[in-house]
Amino acid sequence: MSNNWLVFGGWSLPPDILSPIFGNNSTYIDVNSLFDDIIIKETLKENWNEIIFDKIKQVIPRQDINIAGWSTGAFFAYALTGSVKPQKMALLSASPSFCKRDGFMFGQDRSVIRVMRRQLRRNRISVLENFQRQCGLNNYNAVSDKYSVDELDQGLQFLEHIFLSPLQKPLCPTLLFHGKEDAIIPFQAGEFFAREIGATKAILSGGHTFFLDDSNARCIRNALDQC
Repeated sequence: MSNNWLVFGGWSLPPDILSPIFGNNSTYIDVNSLFDDIIIKETLKENWNEIIFDKIKQVIPRQDINIAGWSTGAFFAYALTGSVKPQKMALLSASPSFCKRDGFMFGQDRSVIRVMRRQLRRNRISVLENFQRQCGLNNYNAVSDKYSVDELDQGLQFLEHIFLSPLQKPLCPTLLFHGKEDAIIPFQAGEFFAREIGATKAILSGGHTFFLDDSNARCIRNALDQC
């Protein structure tokens, strides 16, 4: 597999959790450090993808770049394809919206986000532990403790507001992978997303971190190599 992957990780977890797929030599972007630039007074800036591209463009590999994102990072990867112009794109646990909206029924209720935001101020560790359990992680990843309450709260605000609409077909081959037992983003959201943008999809066994399973990781790597 090409090492020229620009990889966006998810909310509250370090992006190198995706290293079983993309290796140790890829360029990993921690989205948790970016929300402060695009969330202003609890509102997502309309040109948020342009702001992010300008912020990270110095670390983007210059040639033969591919782009990938998992969960929250999938929103970033899809929104930046026009600026990055990758040769291929991989979306894991992806959705056009985290929350349910008119015409989109596969997301979470907004109340879930709002409850998490309130609880963050009271017991951040409890929120993170519960989230990781729902992700399917057997052991708590203490690296998450490095993120401040403000960073985590802004990330939840992003998830409440983000809506990738109108959806357009990317100009590069796109593969979408999703765990069938995903409790964070239902696999039906991934199926909807793949259908709307013309992506090749694969629904695999497992939850939100389905890619940590060795057989799933091999399947994803093989599919990306053949794309």
